[in-house]
Amino acid sequence: GRWIAYQSDLSGHFEVYVRPYEGQDANPTQVTISTAGGMKPVWSPKGHEVIYLAPDGKLMSVVIDTRQGFKPAAPVMLFDASPYFLAGVGRNYDVSPDGQRFIMIKNVSDEANPYPLTVILNWAESLRQRAPAK
Repeated sequence: GRWIAYQSDLSGHFEVYVRPYEGQDANPTQVTISTAGGMKPVWSPKGHEVIYLAPDGKLMSVVIDTRQGFKPAAPVMLFDASPYFLAGVGRNYDVSPDGQRFIMIKNVSDEANPYPLTVILNWAESLRQRAPAK
């Protein structure tokens, strides 16, 4: 509740920053926690880690020590998440309450769609024809 993580392209490309939440510091300073670009940050539920998406599709973790100020560790890759991300606005993943799992939207290839969507129009009439009333 004392820090906010966000992405900005002020440097010319997206990076992930953390700064004190408004009202916590008269002269807030931002700290860059991504090292080679990053976006879609989220705090872990326990509040000691920021997770973000690197430009190459890797999901990254930065452990934060706030016992004496704000000290971010070096980013560590968690896993390749490129199959799970769609381009666009917003964060399409979240961290489970225990901080051990992720929920994500998986990309589906247009060439190999294993789950076709079938739309049936006027289904009530079709049902009446197949199962007439007694």
